[in-house]
Amino acid sequence: MGIGDFVSSKAEFDHVTAERERESWEIDNCLETEKTEMIDIYMQKGLTREEAVEVVDLMLENKDVFLERMMADELGLLPPEDPKTAAKNAFVTFVSFIVFGGLPIIAYVANGHYDRPGALDNVFYEALGLFGFALLVLGVYRGYVTGKPWYITGPLTLLNGSVTTAAAWGLG
Repeated sequence: MGIGDFVSSKAEFDHVTAERERESWEIDNCLETEKTEMIDIYMQKGLTREEAVEVVDLMLENKDVFLERMMADELGLLPPEDPKTAAKNAFVTFVSFIVFGGLPIIAYVANGHYDRPGALDNVFYEALGLFGFALLVLGVYRGYVTGKPWYITGPLTLLNGSVTTAAAWGLG
């Protein structure tokens, strides 16, 4: 999971960086075309032609500002994150997977020698309970981080995890 997160974050960084380089080249070599594109975008957002020209001309006084706005308004891309963020995200994903994914295993470890794999017994239900608890805690924490009510994010995370787990289990 952590490696997948790292590869995904790195790919996104590479994509945004390549687009930024392309847009920078276009500003240097096709300025009037880029200026016209931005004026059209701001007119579509409700500015008059004169207002849009004024905004674009102001942004053109600083190439980096103009480039950043082009990336966001034309391509829908935000500035790339620091590459170190990809490693940090991967580490957080890995640790979360170990902690929250490993919590249900405690039921089996606590019961010593377990010789009934695949059985729907008390140990299985204990593991389900620990899994539900882990999802609920994760959802409550998500609410804390995002500023949304914990009593909404907690149960929603529990529901989402339960439905996807049941589907995966049912499909085998």
